[in-house]
Amino acid sequence: MAAPSAKLDLAAVARGIVRTSREQWRLLLVAGLIVFVPLGLIEAADSRVGELDLDDLDDLAALGVLAVAFGHVGSALLGEVFYSGVVAAGVSETRGGGAHTLAGIAGTIPYGRLALVDLLFALITVAGLLLFVVPGLILFVWFALSGPVVKIEGRRPIAALRRSRELVRGNFWRVFAVVIPLELGTDLLVDAAAALGHAALGESFLGEWAGAVLGGVIATPLWAATIVVLTYELIALGGTGEGEAAKAQP
Repeated sequence: MAAPSAKLDLAAVARGIVRTSREQWRLLLVAGLIVFVPLGLIEAADSRVGELDLDDLDDLAALGVLAVAFGHVGSALLGEVFYSGVVAAGVSETRGGGAHTLAGIAGTIPYGRLALVDLLFALITVAGLLLFVVPGLILFVWFALSGPVVKIEGRRPIAALRRSRELVRGNFWRVFAVVIPLELGTDLLVDAAAALGHAALGESFLGEWAGAVLGGVIATPLWAATIVVLTYELIALGGTGEGEAAKAQP
């Protein structure tokens, strides 16, 4: 195990991201299209129905609007969980792990645990932001790696949150320098993709759909690959926990 004072090599993180993107671009692109084409459609539909005034709708139509909204949230969470699992498998393969088919990866993803840890991470971050911005940023950095930890080390959600903080400890500012600009940058990419979709197809349903798909296909792989590579690098610095070696396969 590396000494506790070992520092994260940001250049190694960058090399890992570039290598993963170069070697796994087909896997990431195909998975991205599978996830974000239908998600973009649901997001565009949700945006359209969100413009409706529920007071002007009858009960059945209002229930339909609410169903679309809840469907958007649920499908987005499932899509993000699936995609994060695909990226974790791709990074593992790049780092010497076994090759996996997309169907094989789909069967190994712990959907329930990943969904729960994503929800907990979001709730904790929002609670921190409500307390003021600084606590929210600290909590975001501490727990940003909890999702990949679930997939890589096979941990349960609460244990994954603790493990994420453990991995970040000693490298807080280096992790901060990666994840905060990454979060802001991917948000800008999503906004730019939406604007491009509107510019190409107008303020139409197709324009919103195209922008949502483009934003997902561009921004999500960047975020997911960076977070997974970052997690692997920090695990390499600090070692794996008890019983994790057998669970480290994607």
